[in-house]
Amino acid sequence: MPMNDPVVQVIQTIRFEKDIERLRKKYRRIDKDVLPLINKLEEGATPGTRIPGVSQVVYKERIPNSPYADRYF
Repeated sequence: MPMNDPVVQVIQTIRFEKDIERLRKKYRRIDKDVLPLINKLEEGATPGTRIPGVSQVVYKERIPNSPYADRYF
């Protein structure tokens, strides 16, 4: 019987939700931009750069915002 990879569950904190809500006013497609990163994390990938000198394993990842067509209209 093959071993299944461990499933990683991404839990969004209240602070994260509030920050996203605030940023949604400026970046209308932030939900679409963050979703690929959440999917990568759930697959078990560790994208980004590891931050040294921290007691826990922490990674920093920058997410580019996607342009939207109605920006100047």
